[in-house]
Amino acid sequence: MLNFDIEVLSKEIYKFTSGYPFLVSRICEIIDENILKNRDKAWDEFHIQKAMKILLGENNTLFDDLIKNNDRSYEYMYNLLILNIASVFNIDNTEINLGVMFGYLSKNDNNTIVSNKIIRERI
Repeated sequence: MLNFDIEVLSKEIYKFTSGYPFLVSRICEIIDENILKNRDKAWDEFHIQKAMKILLGENNTLFDDLIKNNDRSYEYMYNLLILNIASVFNIDNTEINLGVMFGYLSKNDNNTIVSNKIIRERI
């Protein structure tokens, strides 16, 4: 029987995903199916970090939707992250509203931020 440190693992996954369901599931799937195929070792933080690197290098529906299907939202997040253009959080702004609805954006004080590290890294 394998002993997992659930608290450590969940904190490490949350650090990268902010709880985004698809990303949490995908990281676990990558560890289970690609990194520890034999299921003979307990997971650790290294496995989660390795899974994140694999995830960032793949195409999947989340990244496709983020980049290909909504140029304005992608441009908005690019401006936030790459060009460092600050944006006051206003849910009535179409791009912010869509970003919040899809889990790409969130509010920090009165500012709009990209909601998790994986999406920030991918952009």
